[in-house]
Amino acid sequence: MRDSLAILLGGNLGEIGFTVVTGVINGGGSLNARQLLLVNLLTDILPAMAIAVRPPPTITAEMLLAEGPEASLGAICAWILGRATGTLRQANTVALVALVAVQLGQTLVVRGRTPLVMACALVSFVALAAVVQTPGLSQFFGASPLFRHGWMIAAGATTAATAISLLLQQW
Repeated sequence: MRDSLAILLGGNLGEIGFTVVTGVINGGGSLNARQLLLVNLLTDILPAMAIAVRPPPTITAEMLLAEGPEASLGAICAWILGRATGTLRQANTVALVALVAVQLGQTLVVRGRTPLVMACALVSFVALAAVVQTPGLSQFFGASPLFRHGWMIAAGATTAATAISLLLQQW
């Protein structure tokens, strides 16, 4: 339970950091309330429940809480690159994808050594892709379907932020 709570808090700190930084840069919020709820739905429910039922590893809750900055950084980089290559709405969608994917990646790196955790992360990511790429659903969440370059930006930012988390975990 403690590990699940640490994942939730670490991820939420990343969301807060991303929202504050892009709000300052953009002069307004980059993700709307529905998008933030979607982030929490996809990163908190299945992955956190899967973590709660597995045996405790050697990673401490403090290590998990420290992952907020990497999640923020990954999503901010994705947003900046998305903004340079597309509209504000596309940049926000790229950041949404990166924010969810970084949190899922961190969960896999730190806790994902079981099939249940990996399956839950995969289901969450597939649901995210479906929401983003399905026009009516995407519009409902204030997003827009991404082109290949948007997915590549999100994948690159996610990979970099997750790698940083992995490196920091090794120290």
